[in-house]
Amino acid sequence: MRALVVYCHPQQGSFNAAVRDTILTKLQAASAEIRLRDLYAEGFSPILQPDEHASYLNCPANRVPVEDHCRDVEWADTLIFVYPTWWYGLPAMLKGWLERVLVPGFAFEIPTAERGPAPKLKHITRVIVLTTCGATPFISWIMGQPGRRTL
Repeated sequence: MRALVVYCHPQQGSFNAAVRDTILTKLQAASAEIRLRDLYAEGFSPILQPDEHASYLNCPANRVPVEDHCRDVEWADTLIFVYPTWWYGLPAMLKGWLERVLVPGFAFEIPTAERGPAPKLKHITRVIVLTTCGATPFISWIMGQPGRRTL
């Protein structure tokens, strides 16, 4: 297993950090290959800059600003996301990561008149989401389980 762990929380002493550390320990015990992207620790910018937006459909130029992240996704067969649920959704940092890294031509093909969007990351066999939320499971269900819907 080649697991890319995408961690998104601003506080290193948080419960989410403990979840991340437990996951890393379990993956190591299972002899998995691991790469960790700690978005806050590395200062990842979630902002899609105007020049990036202008080249959003220009493959492969659209992945140049986040090339190292794209290489990690290409390397992995398992994606693991660890983050808190805020306002019934993903933290802006993680949402920005998805928008900047999972670009057309890399993660999917833009839909055409003949077909819908075509997935490209077919080597990813598992997506695991570990999130914390202050709401009850019932309230999360009423809100549509936004983390599940997004990821």
